Amino acid sequence: MEIKNISGEVIKTVEGVSSLVGADLSELVLRKANLLGANLSGADLQRASLLGANLSGSCLRNVDLAEADLTRADLGDADLTRANLYGANLLGADLHGSDLSGVDLGNACLIVVNLREADLYRANLSGADLRNADLASAYLSCANLYKANLCGANLRDANFSKADFTGASLWNADLHGASFDGACLLGTNFSGADLVGANLSGTNLTGAWLWDANLTGADFSGADLFETGLTKEILKAQDVLFDEYTAFEDERPTVSSVPEKGL
Repeated sequence: MEIKNISGEVIKTVEGVSSLVGADLSELVLRKANLLGANLSGADLQRASLLGANLSGSCLRNVDLAEADLTRADLGDADLTRANLYGANLLGADLHGSDLSGVDLGNACLIVVNLREADLYRANLSGADLRNADLASAYLSCANLYKANLCGANLRDANFSKADFTGASLWNADLHGASFDGACLLGTNFSGADLVGANLSGTNLTGAWLWDANLTGADFSGADLFETGLTKEILKAQDVLFDEYTAFEDERPTVSSVPEKGL
């Protein structure tokens, strides 16, 4: 089977196959390959070079792309459900509107990647590098972003409900209107971030860094703010919403104030 580049020239002939479904393409050099709308479900593309390749609208379900080079590749509207992209290089790639639900992107390079309106439900992004990435209006409910780097990322109106951001860095990120409802934000760095109108209700922000963050109009109802330095006075000054269930450090029960058992 012949694989052509964007100019229509044959760049690779895969012997003995008539379909790319489940094909072994591991470690192949397929730079600028034209795989527009192709069905590669279940294929093995580990450590393959797909730099600048056109994979827009393609079916990549259950594909193994571990440590593959997808630098500046076009994956717009592709179906990558349950694909393995662990350690892959997606620098500058276009994944807008793609289905990445359940995908493993652990330790992947996603610097300046376009993930606008992408579906990353339950995706693993632990340790991933998403500096200056565009995730505006993306869906990341229940995603794992443990120690991920999202410094300077565009996360406007993204949905992070019940996601895990433990130890992640969102320094200078744009989180205007983003939803973190029920998310775990233990030790997360929000320094300099824009959280205007963001929903952080029911979140655990224990130990989070919010130095110089813009919290105007954000919702901290029912949030745990222990070890953040935030007080009612600070939140009121920025028109932040909170309620009787919002837990502040200065209201934390002391050992002496906790009644002994049986009293």
